[in-house]
Amino acid sequence: MYAYRLWPIATLNFLHSDKVSIMSKSIFQVFIIMAIGLFASCKPNDKVPDPTIVCEAGEGGNINIVAFPKHHSQSVRPYEAWIKYNTQDVPGPTSASYDLIRSADTTQDHILLSNLKCGAYYIYMRGYDTAIQEEVVGGIPIKLAEGTTGNVEIVVPVSE
Repeated sequence: MYAYRLWPIATLNFLHSDKVSIMSKSIFQVFIIMAIGLFASCKPNDKVPDPTIVCEAGEGGNINIVAFPKHHSQSVRPYEAWIKYNTQDVPGPTSASYDLIRSADTTQDHILLSNLKCGAYYIYMRGYDTAIQEEVVGGIPIKLAEGTTGNVEIVVPVSE
């Protein structure tokens, strides 16, 4: 009835055998301690700052991102771009999770995101692929280094 409680102890009985050397026991003990330390030290929500980003992203700079949404390397008609400052991760599926929203001029194949500072951004775009008659969405992280100026062209991969 209580045999299931003895399972972990029974599996370690081989360590008490005379056939197992002291060296093997020591290696096994070190391995167990390392495994416990590895699993105990990992935290899924730890954010490690990116040392390559020294700027605070946002508006008020002299960088313009020209964002081209592409579906299977084909241009699509953009609807809007959602921009999140100071991150390289997807902020969420709704526009409320983003810092800036820009609508497109539907006569062009890109959206101009003007007057940005250097820093880290996540850019999410919505568009319409006339070839498949469907809305497409997608995003990409981008880092703008200190000293960057002018237009920076990027391709934002989108899919159904």
